[in-house]
Amino acid sequence: MAPAYIPISLRRQVRADAENQCGYCRTPEALIGMPLEYDHLYPEA
Repeated sequence: MAPAYIPISLRRQVRADAENQCGYCRTPEALIGMPLEYDHLYPEA
């Protein structure tokens, strides 16, 4: 099963709301050194 499509505009809004930080531990994306993944509030599986 292919993952659901997440529109670019929604990805940008989520990134802005999270201030480029992990939603769980609040570690900045720049410190991690790789792009953060987008996760669903409700799992798809």
